[in-house]
Amino acid sequence: MSRSTRARPTDDELLDAARAVFVECGFRATTMNAIASRSGSTKPTLYAHFGDKNTLYRRLLDREAAACRARLFAEYERNDGLPLRTMVAADTHALFDYAAAEPDGFRLLFGVDITSDTIEVREHLLADIDEQVTRRIRAYLASRGLPPRPDDHRLANILVGVATTSARHAIDHHLDLTAAARLATDFSTAALINLPVD
Repeated sequence: MSRSTRARPTDDELLDAARAVFVECGFRATTMNAIASRSGSTKPTLYAHFGDKNTLYRRLLDREAAACRARLFAEYERNDGLPLRTMVAADTHALFDYAAAEPDGFRLLFGVDITSDTIEVREHLLADIDEQVTRRIRAYLASRGLPPRPDDHRLANILVGVATTSARHAIDHHLDLTAAARLATDFSTAALINLPVD
């Protein structure tokens, strides 16, 4: 019987196991023993791959943020040029689809288990998303013959906050993600349609 896959886990396999344990137990209560047990590996293997728990956790956060960023931005690019309501719905659903497909990754990035690394990675990810949404707001304003506004970035921050908070609430309380996405879409669309023109 071959043991090659089990005997030599990849970094991603180890990180997948770590993600599940961190989400279940929280950062502080998670041990390298628990991760090793979940991954079918050993503590020495984890230390050989990652050094220590803090480094492993940061690698995991960076991986999840990169996956979330890539998924959202690819969807944003596909949605460019759509009518406002359709584009806002598609953009919003991209976040909720990520949350549905990767609930542990979403919880890790946007959940309530906070460390300095969580804050740093989350802030960078949200800043990148805010920048994309700001660009989209300004493109919408330009389509109406309006110039960029000083508070466009603040509006983007609010819209992204509504979407991420709604998705987290729906996941944490086992609510319908589609209904939550629809509500966030309606809020964002109304906010954009009713922007003051002066």
